[in-house]
Amino acid sequence: MYTPADFRMPETHRILPKTAALHHKWRVAASVLLALAGWSAAHAAVPATRTPDVYLLSPGILVKTRQRVMHGDAALQPALASLKAAADKELGGELAKVTDKPADIAGMVGGKHNYASVSVYFWPDEKDPSAPWLMRDGQPNKEMIAKYDGGRMSAMLRRVTTCGLAYYFTNDRNYARRAAAQLRAWFLDPATRMNPNMDYAQCVPNKSKGSPWGVIDANGMSHMLDSVALLAGSGEWNERDNAALKQWFGEFSSWLTTSDLGRRERAAKNNHGTFYDLLLARTALFAGNEELARDVVQQFGPKRIATQVLPDGSTPHEQGRVDSASYTCWNLSGYADMLVLGRRLGIDLWQFRTTDGRSIRRAAEWFIPYVEDPAKWTFGNRKFSKTSPSGFFWMISAVTGDPKINRFFRSHMTPPNETGWHKNIQMLRWPMKDLTSESKQGSQPTNRTTTLNQIP
Repeated sequence: MYTPADFRMPETHRILPKTAALHHKWRVAASVLLALAGWSAAHAAVPATRTPDVYLLSPGILVKTRQRVMHGDAALQPALASLKAAADKELGGELAKVTDKPADIAGMVGGKHNYASVSVYFWPDEKDPSAPWLMRDGQPNKEMIAKYDGGRMSAMLRRVTTCGLAYYFTNDRNYARRAAAQLRAWFLDPATRMNPNMDYAQCVPNKSKGSPWGVIDANGMSHMLDSVALLAGSGEWNERDNAALKQWFGEFSSWLTTSDLGRRERAAKNNHGTFYDLLLARTALFAGNEELARDVVQQFGPKRIATQVLPDGSTPHEQGRVDSASYTCWNLSGYADMLVLGRRLGIDLWQFRTTDGRSIRRAAEWFIPYVEDPAKWTFGNRKFSKTSPSGFFWMISAVTGDPKINRFFRSHMTPPNETGWHKNIQMLRWPMKDLTSESKQGSQPTNRTTTLNQIP
C-alpha cells in the first residue's frame, strides 16, 4: 500500500499566498536538470528532484514510478509502451479548436468561441419537428453530437492528458511541445480560444440554449490539469503560459459558482453533482483558490455521499438509469478522484461515515456480490461485467490500502484491459506492484481509524 507521505507535497510545492505562489513554483521547477546519456536532443532533461504539483494523482507515487521507469523496471515497460503508442497518435493531425464548429452552429451560440454541444440522449419529436426534443435514455444521438464541439473537446483533453503523461515518463520534448500547442490553441490563442463558460453545453433543440448537465462535458479538464503540471520544466510550457491558463480557469471556476447553469448543476443529486464538485475543486486549486477547493471537499461527505449512498451502499440515482452499471461505476470513479484530491488537502473522505453507515467504503462493498455473480445485477438493462468497476477498485486499493478491498480486488477482479493488465497505462499512475503487499502478507482486516490531521 502507499503511505501518507506519498500524497504529501514538499513544503516548497504547497500552495502559498497569491503574491508568492507563481514565482516560487517556477523557481523550484527550474532547479537541477537530469542528464540522460545517449538520449537525443529531442529529450529534454527534467529537474531530478522536481515533484509534480498534481491533485488527482499522487506526487510521491509518480516520482517513484518515474524513477522505476528510468531505471528500466521490466514490470512497467509494457504500460510505458502503451502510453508511448497512444501519445504518438496525438503528435499528428490538426490541433483541436473550439472555433472549428460550423458557421451555422456558431451563429446559434453567440459566436465561434463559445463551446457548444447537444444533449447526448435527446432526439427530435417525430410527430412535431418544432417541438422540444425528447430524451431517450441510453440512446446517444451520434449524428447530432458529431456536428457540435463535444468531439473537439474530447480530442483536446485526450491529447493534453496523454502527451503530458508521456513527456513526464520519457523526457521526450515532442510530447510536451504537442501538449503545449494544444493548450494554447484551446485556451490561450485569441484567434481560437474557448470562452470560459459552458453556456451552450448540451442544448436541447427547440427548448434551451444550454443545460445544467452540460457542465459535465468539461469534466476531463480535472485530469488534464494534472498533465499540465507534468509539463513543468520541459521548456515548452513557460511561466507566461501557465499564468494565462490560471487566469482562464479562475474565470471558469467563477462561472461555475455564479452562473445559473453552474448553480443548477451544483444542485444535481446524482453523478452530475459528484463531478461538479470535482471540477470546481480542481479548477479552483489550479487558479490558486485553495479556500474554495477545501470547502468543496469538506462538504463532499455530507452533501454528496450522505445523500447519494443509501445505508446498504447502493446509489439509486445511478441504478435507476438504463445503462445502470456504467453510471454506477462512473459515479464511484468520481468518489475515488475526490478521495485522492481530499488527501492532498489533508481531508480523508475514506473515513467519512454517517450514523446509519453511508460511506464510500459501503458503496464499494455493495458492489462485491455483483462482481462475484454478475447475474445478480437486475438494474436498468441488466448489462453488467465484473470488470466494470475494476478501475474504481484499482484506485481505492492503491489509495487507501484497505486490506479487505485490496484482497477482494486481487482475488476476484481482472484489472482494466483484460488482454493484459500489465499493458494498461493505469500501471504508471497507480502501479499494480504496490497493491500486493498486504494481500501477499496475508494481513487481516483492521478497524484502523485515521484522523484528518494524520492525512497529508
